Amino acid sequence: MLSECAAALVADGWHVVLPSRRYSPLPAEDKLALDQALSNALPELVPAHAGSYQPGSAARRAMSGGGGHRPTAARTGRALWVEASWADPDGLAASAGNALNGEADLLVAWIHAEYRERVLDAVAPLLAFDARVVEVHGSGTGDSLDTVPEPYLTDYPTQRVVLGFVWQGMTTRWLTHTEVADGVLSAVCRALDGLPPALHQVGDLHPWDMLP
Repeated sequence: MLSECAAALVADGWHVVLPSRRYSPLPAEDKLALDQALSNALPELVPAHAGSYQPGSAARRAMSGGGGHRPTAARTGRALWVEASWADPDGLAASAGNALNGEADLLVAWIHAEYRERVLDAVAPLLAFDARVVEVHGSGTGDSLDTVPEPYLTDYPTQRVVLGFVWQGMTTRWLTHTEVADGVLSAVCRALDGLPPALHQVGDLHPWDMLP
């Protein structure tokens, strides 16, 4: 679901490692796909009502602007998929480390609660001392921002993203893949710009009984 976010980072010159159980190649050579990933970025993370959730351009500007915690030398980005499983955190970290060939400056993590701490413990040694972290939490977190887990890797500035649902008239629907990616990309932009850690809400979280 975060392939568009990864595509935007690749377009900005990042070397992106994608641990996953399933092979999901990123069309990094497809310029159109990368341009679309950037142009669809969400400007602000606010609750969406009555189907009003609309992508914008602020995150696109943030990704393409100067300054911040991002590659400074002109280079071609790339994405590498590595086979990995949350159930084997050490194996995941080893595979990711081999693909990185160096320290990681950014970690974007969306991990089921039962594996979260073990996986984050395993990958923490791969991070640069000044790395940025973005953690994504699904709607199962609860109907209140107070229930969102606190950052686990406390040595690193962490942006937290909590995903909700979208109103369409009198009914609701889940966020689309693009809406999820846009919301996460906005948090990534904030992290890379060195802004203080924040909790980002994408969509609505309540009333809880209106979950799709």
